[in-house]
Amino acid sequence: MLPRFLSAASLALLLPAFATAQVSPDQQAGMAINAARKAYNEGNLPAAREQFKQVIAKFPNQQGTAAKYGLALTFMNAPEQDFASAVEPLTQAAGDGGFSEKGLVLYHLAVAQRMIGLKEVLKPDGDPKAAMPKFEDALRRFNEAGGWFAGKKDDDWTVRCKCDVAEIQMRMGRLKDARHTLEAITKEPEFAKNKHRPLALYYYGLASFADRDYPAAGRTLNQLAPFTDPAVGLHARYLVGRVLHLSGETAEASVHYDTVLAEFEKQKKDAAGQLKQPDRFKGNPAEKTRLERLADGPPPDHVAGAAFHGATLSYEAGKFADALPKFLGFAAAYPASPLQPDALLRVGFCQVQLKQFDEAAKTLTPMAEKFPKLADQTLYWLGKAQVGIAAVTDPAKADERDAKYKTALDTFRKAAEKAIPPGQQWEAEARGRKGEILMDLGDTLQTLKQFKEAAQAYDTVWKEKLLPERRREEALQRVASATGAAGDIGNSNYLCNEFKKQHPQSTLTPAIAFRLAENAYAEALKVPADPNRTTDRKLKFEEAAHKYQEVVEKYPEFDRVSYARYGVGVCLAQNGDLDGAAKALDAIPAPDRNGELSPANYLLADCLIRLAPTKADDALAENIIREKLTNASGLLENYVASNPKAADAPDALLKLGLCLKRLGSTLADANERNQLLNKAREFYEKVEKDYPQSPQAGHARLEMAKVRAMAGDRGGAMNDLRQFAGGDKQNSPIAPLALVQLATLYREQNQPAEAVKVLEEARKKYEQALANDKDRAEWAWLLKYHHGVALFEAGKLPESRQLFVEVANAAKGKPLGAEAALRAGQTAIALGKKQTDDALQERAKPNLKPNEVSAANHKAQQGREAVYHACGELERHHREFAQAMPGSEPRARMLYDAAWAYRTLMDHELQQARTWATQEANRKWTEAMAKPRPEGVKPPPQPEEIPFAKLQRPRAEERATNAYQLLIQDFPDLALAVDARYELAELLTDREKYDDAIRYLREALDKEPTDRAVSPELLERVRLKLGASLFAKKEYKAAATQFETVAGNEKSPHRAQAIYRHGEALYAQGDFAKAAERLAVFRDKPEFHNVAGVSDRAMLRLGQSLAAAKQWEPARVAFETTVNRYGNSPFVPEARYGLGWALQGQGKYDEAVNQYQAVISATTAEVAARAQTQIGLCRLAQKKYAEATAALMAVPYTYDYPELGYAAVLEAARAYEEDKKPAEAEKLLAKLLKDAPADSDWAKAAKERLEKVKK
Repeated sequence: MLPRFLSAASLALLLPAFATAQVSPDQQAGMAINAARKAYNEGNLPAAREQFKQVIAKFPNQQGTAAKYGLALTFMNAPEQDFASAVEPLTQAAGDGGFSEKGLVLYHLAVAQRMIGLKEVLKPDGDPKAAMPKFEDALRRFNEAGGWFAGKKDDDWTVRCKCDVAEIQMRMGRLKDARHTLEAITKEPEFAKNKHRPLALYYYGLASFADRDYPAAGRTLNQLAPFTDPAVGLHARYLVGRVLHLSGETAEASVHYDTVLAEFEKQKKDAAGQLKQPDRFKGNPAEKTRLERLADGPPPDHVAGAAFHGATLSYEAGKFADALPKFLGFAAAYPASPLQPDALLRVGFCQVQLKQFDEAAKTLTPMAEKFPKLADQTLYWLGKAQVGIAAVTDPAKADERDAKYKTALDTFRKAAEKAIPPGQQWEAEARGRKGEILMDLGDTLQTLKQFKEAAQAYDTVWKEKLLPERRREEALQRVASATGAAGDIGNSNYLCNEFKKQHPQSTLTPAIAFRLAENAYAEALKVPADPNRTTDRKLKFEEAAHKYQEVVEKYPEFDRVSYARYGVGVCLAQNGDLDGAAKALDAIPAPDRNGELSPANYLLADCLIRLAPTKADDALAENIIREKLTNASGLLENYVASNPKAADAPDALLKLGLCLKRLGSTLADANERNQLLNKAREFYEKVEKDYPQSPQAGHARLEMAKVRAMAGDRGGAMNDLRQFAGGDKQNSPIAPLALVQLATLYREQNQPAEAVKVLEEARKKYEQALANDKDRAEWAWLLKYHHGVALFEAGKLPESRQLFVEVANAAKGKPLGAEAALRAGQTAIALGKKQTDDALQERAKPNLKPNEVSAANHKAQQGREAVYHACGELERHHREFAQAMPGSEPRARMLYDAAWAYRTLMDHELQQARTWATQEANRKWTEAMAKPRPEGVKPPPQPEEIPFAKLQRPRAEERATNAYQLLIQDFPDLALAVDARYELAELLTDREKYDDAIRYLREALDKEPTDRAVSPELLERVRLKLGASLFAKKEYKAAATQFETVAGNEKSPHRAQAIYRHGEALYAQGDFAKAAERLAVFRDKPEFHNVAGVSDRAMLRLGQSLAAAKQWEPARVAFETTVNRYGNSPFVPEARYGLGWALQGQGKYDEAVNQYQAVISATTAEVAARAQTQIGLCRLAQKKYAEATAALMAVPYTYDYPELGYAAVLEAARAYEEDKKPAEAEKLLAKLLKDAPADSDWAKAAKERLEKVKK
C-alpha cells in the first residue's frame, strides 16, 4: 500500500551565508536573500515569501534564481502546501544552468509535480489518468536531478532521486521498472552505507510486495529491522507482517501487526509531547506539520490495515469469538478507512460462524445496497445466516421452517447473480465466489431434500468451471451424490466412476465410495420384500454392505465413516446378521450417534435385544442377557431423550420397557427386581401419556399389565387388561393379544373357566376381523390356540383337542401350527389315559360280574389303543412339519412326548409279558417234574422270577426306543435330545445293553445344545447312569470317575448317591480303605443319615469295606449302627451278617453265632445260607467239630444255593478231618465230587482233598 505522499521539503536549506562589507548591489542582494532565508529558517513563511519576491524584483540578476528557489519552498512547506504555485519559480530556477543548487531545484520541482498529480488522484471524483502527465513530468525531473547529483559525485542525493523515481514508477503501475531502478542499490556493497539505502530497501520491498513477489519483499524489508525510521518504519513492518500472513506464518505476522499498532500509539503519544515544545520547530515547519498529522490526524492506512489483518488472522484461525470484537473495534476506530466495508462484512462472517444468525442477518441485510461492490459476498453470507435461522426453527413448525429455507435459497440465488450477472464473464475471483454460492445453494437444497435442484446447482459449477481446477472435483463429487440422492442411480454411478477415472488420488474419493454404497443400498430397497425375491434382496443388501464396509476399511478418517458403519449395520440387520450388525453399529463412536445418526442407537439396541438369550439357563447366559439388555436400555434412553418427537420414539420406549422388564426378571432380590419393573412401567406410562394416539399406546398398556403381574400385582394387571375387554382400549389393535394375556393370568390363578369365558368373548369380537386382516391373521389362530389351552385346563379335553386340530390344520408350516399339533397330540394322549384310568377304576369295584370285568378290560384296552393312535399322530406331525421347521423344538417335543406316552403303556405290557413268561416256565417245569428221573438225579429247580432283561420286549418299549432314536437323529443339537439320550439309556440298561447305553450317555455329556443350556441336575443324572453302566461292565475305575465328579458338587441333590456309588466302585477295585474313607460321611454327618434308598446301603458297604480291610471293631460299629439306625431296612439281615462277620474276625465266635442265627431267623434268602455257613466255621474255629459239621451240612439240605452248598460240604469234610474221622470226610468229599459239576472248582478241590485223605 502506497503512502499518500512523501515530502522531501522538510530537508533544511543549507544555503551559503555571505559576509557583509560595503553595501554594493551584490551585497545588498546578498543581505536581502539572507534575510529571506532567516525568516524561512525561523518558520516565518509569509515574511520569507514576501522577502524572496522582493529579491526577485530588486536583484533578478544577483540572487534571482536563489530567491525563486526559496520562494518555491515557502509555497511547498506552507500548511496549505501550494505545490502548483511552486512549479513556476522552480521551473524558472531550473533553467539557470549556472545555479549551484540546480540539483535541489530539479528535485523539488519533481516533488511539486508529483504532489500535484497525487492531489488529482485523491480528489473524491479523481481520475488516476489525469495524474499521469504530472507523474511523467515528475519522473523526468527526478531523473534530471539524479543525473545532476551523479555528475557532482553526490551519492546520497543520487540514491535519493532513484528512490523517488521508483516511487513514481510504482504509482504509474510500473512495478518491475521500479524494482529495476533500485535493484543495484539494494544489492551492491558500494551502497551499503548510503544514507538513503533504507529508503531504497523500503521502496524495493514495497514494489516487490505489490508485484506479489512476497519472498523478495520479505527479504528486502526485513533488512529495515528494527523498523525505527519515523517515516517508513511502521509501514515497512506492516508489509513484513503482510508477507508473513500471506505465507502462512500467522503467529509471526500477528506479532508484526500488533507491534505496528503499539508503535503507532507510542509515536502518536510522543508527537503530542513534542508539539508541546513549539520552539523546536521554528526552523523546521515541515516536521511540525508531520507531527501534527501524526498526533491529531487520522491513522495511516497501514495502521488501519494492521488492525484489520490482525482481526483477519483470528478469523482465519477459526477464533471467531476473538475476531468478532476486533472487527467491531476496527469499524469504530477507523470509520474513514477504505477497509471499513470489509470489516463490517467480516463482522457478519464471524456472527454466522458463531451461529449468531439473527445478529448476522441484522448486520448483513443493509450492506447489500450500501456497498454494491460487496453485494455478492454480503448476500452469500446473509444466505448462510438465513440457513442457520431456518435450521434452528422448531421442526414441529414445518411450514415456518420451510419458508425460512426458501428465503435463504432466494438470497443465494441473488448472490449468484450479483457475483456474475447473466451474460457476463467477470474476473476469476468473482467466478470463484459464484461457484461457492452455488455450492451452498446446492447444500441447502439437499437439506430440503430437493436433490434434483441441488444436482442442477452443482452441475452449473462443474460445467461452467466456476471453481478453480483443484475445487472442480468437489463440484463433480457433489453432482454425483445429489444425482444419486435424487433417485437417478444409473447416472450417479456413471458420474462416480467418471470421478474415479479423472481424480484417482482425490481426497474426495471416500465420498464417492460412500455414494456408490448409498446407491447400492437404494437399489436393494427397490427389491420388494417378497418371499419369491428373498435371494435377490439378500444379495443386493450384501453388495451394499460390502461397499459400505469398503469405505470403513479404506477410509477410516472419512468424515462420514460413521454413516458408512451405520449403512453396514442396516444392511446386515436386513439380512438377519444381527451379530454383525451390532458390531458395525457399536463401532460408531457414541458422540457421533446423534442427529441423522441417532437411529444408530435405536437399531443397535434392537440388535442387542434380539441377540440376548431368551432364557437364562446358566450363569453365562444370565450375564449375557444382563450385558446386552443393560447396554440396549442405555442406548434407547439416549435415543428417546434426544429424539422425543421421532416417529419411532414410542416404539423405542416400548423396547426400553422390555429391556428393563427382562433385566428385572433375572434378579433374585425382590426389591431390586421390582425397582427395575417399576421403572419399566414408568416408560410404558410415558408412551400412553406422551403418545396417546400412537398405535403403541395400547401395546404399552398391555406391557404395563405384564410388568404389574411380574411384580406380584396380578389384580392391578388384570384391571389393566380388562380395559381391552370392555373399556377404552377394546378398539386398540393390540386388544386380542391383551385378552390372551388376561386369560393367561386367569389360568395362572387356577381359574381356567374364567379364561375360557374371556377367550370365547374375544373370539366372537375379533376372530373374523383378524382372519380378514392380512397382517394379523395369525392372531385369530392364537386366540383359538389359547382358547384350546384354557379348555384343556378346564377339563374339557374333547373341545380343547378340536380347537388344537383346527389351528394345526390352518397354520401348517407355522410355529403356532406345530405347537397346536403338539397340543392336539398331548390332549389325545390325555384322553386315552383318562379312558384307561376310568376303566381300571371301574374294574377295581367289588363284586363285578364277569361281563362287567370284561367290559372294563375292553374299555381300558381301547384307552391304550387311543394312546397308541395319539402317539402315531404326533409322529406323523413330526414328519409333516419337517420341511417348514426342520430344527424346531416343537417337532422334537412331539417325539419326546410320544416316547413318554409309550413308556406309560410299558408297565401293562411288561406285566403281560412277565405273566406269559412265568406261565410258560411253570408249564415246562411241571412237565419236567412229571417225567421219570434216574436214581440219584435231583429234580429240576422251581422256576425263579424272570429278570427284566430276559422278558420279551413289548410293543410300547420298542416304539418308545424308536421315538427316542429318531429324536436324537433329527435333533442331535437340541437340549431335549440330551433328555432323550438319558431316557433311552435307562431303557437300554434295563435290557443290560450297556455298550449302547454308554454311547448315548457319553454323547449326552459331550453335546453342547444350540437352543438352551442343559440343566446341571440332568447332566449329573447322566453321569450317575453312565457310572452305573460302566460299573455293570466291571469298568470300575471309569465308573468311579463319573461318580466322583458328581460327588464333588456339594450342592448337588445327587451327591449322597454319587458318594455311595463312588465308594462301591472303590470297593469293587479292592481299595477297601479308600472306600471306607469315602463312605464314612454316612456314619459321621447327620445330613447323610436319612437319604432315602442310599444311606442304609452306604452304611452297609462302609461296614463291609472296613471288614474287608480287617478293621474289625470299626466294622462292627458300622454294622451295628446300620441295624440300629435302619431297623426296617431290607438290608438289616446283611448288616447283621456283617456284624457277625466282624465279631468272628475278632474271635468272638459265640456272639457272632448269635448274629448269624438272627439272620437265619429273619430270612431264607441267600444271606441266611451264608450265615449258616459262617456258624459252622465259627464252631470249627472253636474245635466244636460235631456242631460244626451239623451246621455246615444244614446248608445244602436247607437252602437251594448250590455254590454255597458245595462250599459248606467242603468245609464239613475239613471238620471231619480235624476231628480225626477220615471215613466221614471221605464220604462227604466223594458226594461233593459226584454232585458238583465235573469242571467246577469245587470238584477239583474235592478231588485233591480226597486224594490226601486216602493217603
